[in-house]
Amino acid sequence: MIQVLYVDDEPGLLEIGKLFLERTKDIKVETINSATQGLDQLDLMNYDVIVSDFQMPHMDGIEFLKKVRAAKGDIPFILFTGRGREEVVIEAINSGANFYLQKGGEPKAQFAELAHKIRQLVRRTSVEGMLQQNETWFQAIIRHSDEIITLLNKDGVIIYASPPIQRMLGYKAMSMTGKKQMDLVHPDDVTAVINEFSRAFEKDHLRTPVRYRIMKSDNSYMQVESVITSLLDVPEIQGAMMTTRDITVWKEAEHAMQTDLARYHRAECLVRSGYWEQKTGTGTVTLSEGAKALFGLPAVECPVPDFEGLTLPEHREQLEQAKQALISEGLPYRLEYKIRRKDDGTVITVHSVAEYDPESQVMFCAVHEVAGVS
Repeated sequence: MIQVLYVDDEPGLLEIGKLFLERTKDIKVETINSATQGLDQLDLMNYDVIVSDFQMPHMDGIEFLKKVRAAKGDIPFILFTGRGREEVVIEAINSGANFYLQKGGEPKAQFAELAHKIRQLVRRTSVEGMLQQNETWFQAIIRHSDEIITLLNKDGVIIYASPPIQRMLGYKAMSMTGKKQMDLVHPDDVTAVINEFSRAFEKDHLRTPVRYRIMKSDNSYMQVESVITSLLDVPEIQGAMMTTRDITVWKEAEHAMQTDLARYHRAECLVRSGYWEQKTGTGTVTLSEGAKALFGLPAVECPVPDFEGLTLPEHREQLEQAKQALISEGLPYRLEYKIRRKDDGTVITVHSVAEYDPESQVMFCAVHEVAGVS
């Protein structure tokens, strides 16, 4: 329901106006016969639109409008004026009136036009409010994001940088306008970033994150990852958007994990142990680095027949039976048997312990060399 405050010193016109405006059931009209009382009423209730006569005693419509603007801000305001008062119209618009409507003529047509203007103002105010709210939300998201958003023209020149750039890299956002993004990229990483920037403008390009080092304001470098999106179809930009996040912690964690993995592989080789796994129906066995070295294989992927062929013939049937019993019945798999290493033909004795996961259909086996047995 649209709430309207209608102010006029002519009781008859107020009555007719209320009757016509409320016919469509979506407008509710409160009538007041003076601007002074209208101001008092605004302190009691909130209205979507004010409709006011111009020529009234004690306070005319223009003065009323000015006081409304001072007290209530941008509430929509429609001014009724007499014919031939162009100077009043100009002053009303300059004072902040949204619409004006000249009095006179057939009441039905006049108030139908007034109802149209009221609805138009309410729709406009609603849209503007949503846009302002969306802008507020957008700015809050951009300002407090953990990612930097930069808009670049097609030459890679920065035309906008979001505020987080100061928090992450130390640069003031406004100072970045006009600078080339590639000037911030570590020389060894420039080619990779330029290539991804160029690919972003290709048709059906799949956005691929590019990792590189970016220069901070203190000339040190930070590990980052960027996703580049083409905005060639946006006339005001005709370039790309680059979304950049700090991956320093992630890179440090990755390095630590790789270090731990290298140590684990080294430990496997020192004690001549490892593991292998096989998914039913794949036809291949996947080995750890330690198991690869133990079996003397050239790669961590090995066809099942080649892998099983390393077991000496006299042990193969025993291994196959144990494997089937593990898979079909869940019986323990703990075996000691001999293999001939692939690389140097050396015969060694190994001990294996395996388990089977029916859900993933994967057999996992830990294996180590039995020292002093050949």
